[in-house]
Amino acid sequence: MAKTLSARREKILSPMIALGRMEKIIKQMFALHHVTLPISKGIISRNGYIDYPDQPNDLHILSKREHDLWFEEQRHLSTPLKHMQLRAAQVLLNYSESNGVLRHDYEEQIENLDEE
Repeated sequence: MAKTLSARREKILSPMIALGRMEKIIKQMFALHHVTLPISKGIISRNGYIDYPDQPNDLHILSKREHDLWFEEQRHLSTPLKHMQLRAAQVLLNYSESNGVLRHDYEEQIENLDEE
């Protein structure tokens, strides 16, 4: 998709292709591990505005306008996690890769604990 702004042509990337691809992958993983949860597609941008007037019915969009209110609502939810939700999270984490580096101040805290 291309958009013309004051004699300059810019490309605007749509996350819809990647979102559809990810939905298919997650459905396959859930089916393989017998996870029965509905999958909802969503795009969240806490710093940017998203205007998509003809959005599909199965897509939830949260942009800067709605993010703070939604986030506060999520913080105050007291619904306990259910077994199937934990199982789904475990399946996703099993297929994920994580890279981490210990921070310098964290290493100092560990050394201080070892000395005590």
